[in-house]
Amino acid sequence: MEYNELSLVTDPSKYGLIPIGVVILTLVFGSCLLAQHSKPPVLNPVRPFEVINLPRLYRFMRYSLDILNQGAQRFPYRPYRLFCEWGELVILPPDYIDEIKNDKRFDFGVAASDDNHAYIPGFNALLHDPFMSKIISRQLTQALGRLTAPLSDEAAMVMKAIITDSRVRRSLAAARKQLAPHIARRQEIKTAALARGENSPFDDTIECTLRGDAGGGHPRPFSARPLKNALANLKSMDSVVKESQRLKLILLGWRRQALADATLSNGIKIKQGQKVAVTSTHMWSNENYDMAKEFNPYRFISDTEKTSSLVSTSPNHLGFGHGMHACPGRFFAANEVKIALCHLLLKYDWKFKDDRKPEPVAFGMAPNGRRKRTVVAVTGATGSPLAVALLKRLRELEVETHLIMSKWGGATLKYELEAPNNIALYLESLSSVTYSALDISASLSSGSFRTDGMIVVPCSMETLAGIRMGCDNDLIVRAASATLKERKGLVLVARETPLTSIYLENMLEVTKSGAVVFPPVMAFYTRPSPIGDMLQQSIIRMIDLLDLEVIDEDVQDEASWSGFDWAAKEKKIT
Repeated sequence: MEYNELSLVTDPSKYGLIPIGVVILTLVFGSCLLAQHSKPPVLNPVRPFEVINLPRLYRFMRYSLDILNQGAQRFPYRPYRLFCEWGELVILPPDYIDEIKNDKRFDFGVAASDDNHAYIPGFNALLHDPFMSKIISRQLTQALGRLTAPLSDEAAMVMKAIITDSRVRRSLAAARKQLAPHIARRQEIKTAALARGENSPFDDTIECTLRGDAGGGHPRPFSARPLKNALANLKSMDSVVKESQRLKLILLGWRRQALADATLSNGIKIKQGQKVAVTSTHMWSNENYDMAKEFNPYRFISDTEKTSSLVSTSPNHLGFGHGMHACPGRFFAANEVKIALCHLLLKYDWKFKDDRKPEPVAFGMAPNGRRKRTVVAVTGATGSPLAVALLKRLRELEVETHLIMSKWGGATLKYELEAPNNIALYLESLSSVTYSALDISASLSSGSFRTDGMIVVPCSMETLAGIRMGCDNDLIVRAASATLKERKGLVLVARETPLTSIYLENMLEVTKSGAVVFPPVMAFYTRPSPIGDMLQQSIIRMIDLLDLEVIDEDVQDEASWSGFDWAAKEKKIT
């Protein structure tokens, strides 16, 4: 027995297959490495210890614009791979748009149907229908002349119903309609009298005034002339809409799916079924446009350039796509937009509320208007009902809330409100995202985390001292420091009384740094009676301090001081 065991170790014939196995494994492993090396690099690979793609998909959905800009900087002239909600894409440089724009091996409809899950029952309406494009191109586009007047009438009706118009304007329009025949008849009489060499029978002061105003000219003739010309051909409107479309796209990628194996001019091989795309980041590059990130309403005003028209496409402007799969309905869409704008501009005056502009945010490959976002921190001081009322109010306003709860904040919440034992589950129902105060590596600890501000409610004096000293020993203080350094609004709802000189000094210093110290003191001029009214009064003021729009204007007015209503007071007394 011992001899047999020894022979198994020393006899080379027993191990003749081992070297062959090692060689085979080496060849297989090497071929895998070579195949992986021949593929374009991955921009957003799976991180260590991630066994599924969900974490990196989540990162892309939240920070897609930053990731795409990073890809344009790292790989400006070479393809790379990207994992997004459309699956794995091969991202090509913009130079390849002209190469594949009319290549029948690269199809848009198949890619769009797959990305919209048209293969799932109930989503069949999203299946690509090649006949639809032909119908739009041959029937709808050819009928635009007949559709313009009905579209204008419908636009006027819809705007009157939704936006409404003023009684004064309706009365003025009715008066003009009644007086127009009389004015025209008087003009005929005046013209005939002047032709006979007689004095005009109508020469009143109003007409003289109007004639003088007309002769005075436009106060800004340099702007009157282009506006007058724009009414004739709407080139200015085309330029403004096209520039808006350049900066605020509906998709961040121009995509196709390979119907057959293809080899591009750079030698890269695209296999059948592989999706390729060109991101839209080059539309914001100074290499293609002067001051590309600035809005220039006159950028596309040109009489010679074919690309100046709103419906024209080019590799540097993918608003309507480009090539054989460019949007076939863009002519009808442009007509609709311009008709609507004519009604909106001629009938109403427009401006941004408080001179604010909407900030877009990208959610995956689809940019949208960014939701308001604020950080709410709850610390261990009395006042938990204020925190819960604030979270509920922000949820009603559809504000994205990121909640940080300290250990003693959770204990106080449970004590003051008799909250359920599962505090974490309860808070998740009130906020968009929750964080542990110990997780100082969370995304909102960085100034790159986009937010409209932060509210600490209630704010303990320990937290106040930490913010004043810049002692970032937990996520609440760290997030507050990041909010201050990014010059965002920070509201500290201090709830410790009486106030010592140390507390007051800390409040003074954080105020100098840009924070707002907001003790929730009741204002009695609104005569709040139940505790709910008292809470709402403070909640509305907190939201207003961060410039988060309140939908219910009546509620906002109730919390704002607008002077004494002496008439109501006297009526109540009598």
